[in-house]
Amino acid sequence: VYRAGFATTQAAYEEAFGELFSTLDMLEDRLSKQRYLVGGRITEADCRLFTTLVRFDPVYVGHFKCNLR
Repeated sequence: VYRAGFATTQAAYEEAFGELFSTLDMLEDRLSKQRYLVGGRITEADCRLFTTLVRFDPVYVGHFKCNLR
């Protein structure tokens, strides 16, 4: 998210934006098949992902222009 938000060129933004949404697609696919990111219990990875996702629409879409629409 921050690579896209703080990109200094349009090319850097587009690259980071593409990687961001590819990663979000991968995470969505993984979490559609299992409850947690890694293993059978909650880990720090799940907590970190949660904090990113909960801020995504209210912060990253508006301020960093991380929106597919």
